[in-house]
Amino acid sequence: MSHVRDYNNGFWQKQLEDEYRRHIKPIRYNQIIGAIEIHIIHGQVRADYWFTDKKRIHIDSKNKGTILWQGKLLERNYSGEEITSNEIFNDFMASLKTEIKNTSSFKKRFIDLKSFERVGAYIDWRALINSPALTRRCS
Repeated sequence: MSHVRDYNNGFWQKQLEDEYRRHIKPIRYNQIIGAIEIHIIHGQVRADYWFTDKKRIHIDSKNKGTILWQGKLLERNYSGEEITSNEIFNDFMASLKTEIKNTSSFKKRFIDLKSFERVGAYIDWRALINSPALTRRCS
């Protein structure tokens, strides 16, 4: 690109890194007190949630407590259904949003699903559900 000036001082590299930080940074918040984990087992798509063990959460507190597994949030079985990967994702996403809205632990909490929404549409959910490595029972 001959019409773009070469600053030779790292200007464009800094612009690129800033753009990465703004759009691709995996954790965008510094007040994380929990997480939702999505996994597939035996033809089911499950969501478990992890949350801090603190009774009171203070903003800007250095000690957020320990984030522990709290339980299963959602479980959907898609193994016998003949639906597309996109339909699986849309159904699971709608169920997940409903479950989050109806779970008392998430009241007055911001749940960021943007990264999952962006990536989930490109995942081959049907192949993951039908994968023998993910459906094999341990004996």
